Amino acid sequence: MAFCMQCKEEIPALTIVCPHCGYDFLDRETPSPQRGWEYSGAADMMLLVGAVASALAAAVLGLITVVTFVTTIFNPVSLWNSVWQFLTGLVGFCLSLANLIVFLRVANLSRDKQSVYSRNECR
Repeated sequence: MAFCMQCKEEIPALTIVCPHCGYDFLDRETPSPQRGWEYSGAADMMLLVGAVASALAAAVLGLITVVTFVTTIFNPVSLWNSVWQFLTGLVGFCLSLANLIVFLRVANLSRDKQSVYSRNECR
């Protein structure tokens, strides 16, 4: 069970109009789009630049990690140094990949919010 926001009476959970006071839950005011520099075109461009930079960093660090691993297999003389380079490259690759995922999720969240606001303006 749920409660009406206006009369505070108990109502069924999926009720659209309160049977007690007639409050219409679908006719409430929609939120206005977010304002500020973080929602500007420049911020969207920085998200894109950050995502591309993270993807490039992940690719380069992944390649360096593979090359270091292959070099260690064929030349195990400086094994400790190569293992350290491999682990450092692997950590850098994982961090760059995680950073790319964050950029992509934020960009997707931003796009979803904009589509919600544009749908609400059409009503």
